[in-house]
Amino acid sequence: MLLTILVSISWAVNGEIIEVKNVKVLRVWGTPYERGFAQGYLLGEEIMAIGHDYLVPNVQYDFPVDPDLLRLFAFLYFDVPPDIEEEIHGLVAGMVARGVNIYLEEFGRDVDYLDFVVANYVADSTVDFESKPRCSSLSAWGPATQDSEFGGALAIERDMDWGTEAGDPYVLPANTIVLVEFPDEPAKQPVASVTFPGMLSCLSCFNSKGVGAFLNMGNCYLSFNDLDFSRKFHAAGIAILEALQFKDFDGDRKSTIWDVVTSLEQSNLMGSYDIHVVEPYTGQQSPAVIVEARNDGVVVRTPGYDPDFGDNILAATNSHLILCPFDNCWRYNLLKSMVQNYNYEMNFDRLVELSREVAMIWPPDNVTYHTMIYRPDTKDFWVSYTIDGDHIAPFQELVYLDPEILFSPPPLNDDDADDDGLSDDDTSADDDSTGADDSGESSQEGCGC
Repeated sequence: MLLTILVSISWAVNGEIIEVKNVKVLRVWGTPYERGFAQGYLLGEEIMAIGHDYLVPNVQYDFPVDPDLLRLFAFLYFDVPPDIEEEIHGLVAGMVARGVNIYLEEFGRDVDYLDFVVANYVADSTVDFESKPRCSSLSAWGPATQDSEFGGALAIERDMDWGTEAGDPYVLPANTIVLVEFPDEPAKQPVASVTFPGMLSCLSCFNSKGVGAFLNMGNCYLSFNDLDFSRKFHAAGIAILEALQFKDFDGDRKSTIWDVVTSLEQSNLMGSYDIHVVEPYTGQQSPAVIVEARNDGVVVRTPGYDPDFGDNILAATNSHLILCPFDNCWRYNLLKSMVQNYNYEMNFDRLVELSREVAMIWPPDNVTYHTMIYRPDTKDFWVSYTIDGDHIAPFQELVYLDPEILFSPPPLNDDDADDDGLSDDDTSADDDSTGADDSGESSQEGCGC
């Protein structure tokens, strides 16, 4: 099959854009600041489009009296790791260096660091909200995939669902990217993320060792008054990113699903989550778990917990099975029924069919933004995006991304004489010249499962 691949490399920054059909891959490398700078420089216009057409309208919708209340809460209560803080400052600096208009006329000021913090914690700040379906996933391996093209390897299908109460409901899927970060820190490794420009927090991520984590929102929230305010809140997506970036987060000398579990256990989480974590199947261990997480605890659901799925298939929607009583979620029950009709045998086409049957097709507030199939042992990866209300992600062509496109070593184009990712031959945007271093069960549409 002939694929059209367009490569755009900016020798001014540590970044390049590769386009495969309608999928844009942004690869960035270097220090956190350099990686952020490259993303801001290369995708600044897309970041501002999301700001104007999604973030601003929804902040105004949720906080009509004083939109700055969310920024104040972020400043007081969100824990931002130093490397993420550095990367965000790089994002803003890169946009400025490229000449992007970062003024938000709605608020009468420029985009700043706190705006990006709010954007990266948006999935964590939806406490006490009306529960809606937000993502689903199913993985299969061993006997369940033995007679398929996967040959016994694990494969996972995943629908990432979201929506909007205000603004353009399609600005997020229209600007979706695959972001691949190559940290220069020796203890870290590359991570690929299906995300939006300016979004560093993991929604659908996997690293160069094949370990992947896919965040499904849970629907069993604690009330705001029951949250632990004794320490700052850590975004679940940031906890996932940290676990996947470090070669050995939990100290067992290898990169596994348990790095993600450990990171989430150590975090003061704010929301409710069912996180599907997978790794290459070696035949020696269970390669997938569901992490059910809230502010009051983290529990791990292992294969076989729900015997109706068998020992080699694991599914997650938005319903906890352990932390909270199961709410008879129609999507979870549908996945179970389909798996049983398949006689517990999965292949690529059946994974696609599953993603379509549980897709969210009710814009603007319930939409599947992207659909993907991922195989950890080879890092083979397919993805599709929603275009509009008539073209929802799982019904669009799945575009294959070769692992070499994602994880091949980046070009070495910087002499590392400064910290902004700029070639020293390009003095027009150097640190010193830009000032860039400023620091209901019967209703499928609304059941929330």
